[in-house]
Amino acid sequence: MGPIHHDKCIEAEKLKYTLAADFIKDSGCTYDQLYKQILDRSAELKDCYDNEATKCYDDDETLAWMLFIDGCSTLQFMHKIDRLEEFGMNRTQVAFPRLDLFLLENQLPYQVPELLMSSTTKKQELFSSIQSFVSMQIIAAEKPLEYSREKEYRREIKYNQEKGYHQRKIRAREAALKAAYIFKQASDHPTYISS
Repeated sequence: MGPIHHDKCIEAEKLKYTLAADFIKDSGCTYDQLYKQILDRSAELKDCYDNEATKCYDDDETLAWMLFIDGCSTLQFMHKIDRLEEFGMNRTQVAFPRLDLFLLENQLPYQVPELLMSSTTKKQELFSSIQSFVSMQIIAAEKPLEYSREKEYRREIKYNQEKGYHQRKIRAREAALKAAYIFKQASDHPTYISS
């Protein structure tokens, strides 16, 4: 994301275009309407960066295009975080961008998503997606093991159900997984274990 690492990972660039196209389709606006929002403010947006970071952008249109694609794809990534397999993304491909979005060198000026959201018919829904995404990252950072184990527990149950395993086996496996999860929580907090 952003001007520093732009075009350095071809696979990520392709995915950004796919996410951006999906965002535009879902936005209720045309490509031209959304892009114009960024292009009209490109000089102001360029000032959010150090001159060194944007020196390779000869004109405002090139920078505006990069910010437009990155902004649309970032918003769609956050909005569809639970459905990114629709875009062919596996867990690893989801994990890295989730972390990268919080690196200072990858951040977009907040005006970019603000401008894009203000033009769509889903402004409040997108804003809620951002809040949820950021909250999820904070929770994961505060309790990485507990959070990941709980997600694994839920994922395992869903997997069993999708595979059509016999209901009795599913219930037995769910009970075992839940017991393991509760035991882990209790062992992390010895005051919960009675002697």
